Amino acid sequence: MSALPGATMPLGLRMALLSAIGLLEAMVFGLTHPIYALNLQQQGFSESEIGFNATLGGLGVFLVGPFVPWLIARAGYRNYTVFCFMAAAAAIGALAAEPGFAGWCVSRLLLGMALGSLWILTEAWLNEIVPDAARGRANSVFQFCYSIGFMAGPGLVMAVGFAGGLPIAFMVVMALVGGVATLFLPQPTAPTAETGRLDLRVAREALPLISVAFVTGLVETALYTMLPIFGQRAGFGEQGALSLLIALSVGAITMALPIGLASDRYRRTALLACVSAGALVSMLLLFAGTRSYPVALVACYLAGGTIIGMYSVSLVILGERYAHRALASVAACYAMAYALGSTFGGLLGGGSVEFAGAAGLPALGTAVIGLFVACLLTSAARRHWRRGRNEASTQWETT
Repeated sequence: MSALPGATMPLGLRMALLSAIGLLEAMVFGLTHPIYALNLQQQGFSESEIGFNATLGGLGVFLVGPFVPWLIARAGYRNYTVFCFMAAAAAIGALAAEPGFAGWCVSRLLLGMALGSLWILTEAWLNEIVPDAARGRANSVFQFCYSIGFMAGPGLVMAVGFAGGLPIAFMVVMALVGGVATLFLPQPTAPTAETGRLDLRVAREALPLISVAFVTGLVETALYTMLPIFGQRAGFGEQGALSLLIALSVGAITMALPIGLASDRYRRTALLACVSAGALVSMLLLFAGTRSYPVALVACYLAGGTIIGMYSVSLVILGERYAHRALASVAACYAMAYALGSTFGGLLGGGSVEFAGAAGLPALGTAVIGLFVACLLTSAARRHWRRGRNEASTQWETT
């Protein structure tokens, strides 16, 4: 049996390097939202113009996603990752020229394409170079670091401000360091010309797992966008409302590692069902949280952990099934599904709270996750019924 790509480097070091790269990527990601929004607001642009600029980041993921497997096949994981970090640095650095609204939009679109590519690259790369026995642990460490980096972004804005050249220089340096760190990683085998195309047949085969990315993207974005307003509508005050966001992020950070370790010890499809059920329970608790602040805190903590758990466990299963075969193609579809869910999450989250008040947000989460859990249970029951029918048929033929 041939050794895994990059097997000469110790597993712990491989995980540490990729997690550090994910941390830098997430810090740039986390800085992007407040720096672009606050600078545009300071320059006098309207909320609708700021919102349009924000959508360009997601659009960049959709534009580049179908071509990422082909680009990996041509350039390799390492070269393409370094290029994306350099492209991100260039897109951010161009803001130092103080462009008009069009310049900020072009920068946001290019940055979205670069960060979207990095998102697909790092998740696919991680699942290519780690053995299956440690796949859950590796993904959980990566998601833990990614969550820390994403949370650190807004904190850095508070430390260095959003205007002027300092925050831009900070983001450029982080992108450059990410590119340099990538050079030390072992190069996994890139997809061939055949597997480098976006394989819709494989994507259709993996659709139940890819749908997890859509569900988590929708619910997570709705929560991060509307929880402050949910808290104020429920009468928790500004500080109480913001603490719900903190509880959501702390849940994602603290539960990522235990769920990842569990995915290496227990049956992964069963674990996915369990964390999905936990996410559904968290949404039902959030209903009760409209009348009780402590219950709302518990619900947000549980939601943060179980939603990231759904995302990471399904990604581990995809890595297990498609590593060294069509993983880049599946990872691209997974990222695009998450981006699509995020787009709907912002729209539906705002509409649900506007239409139904504080109860609208848990109602949306319950409906979306509940539908997914129902489909999961129906699929499992159908497989069980088919297995029983086949066993009965085999027994009858033997008799």
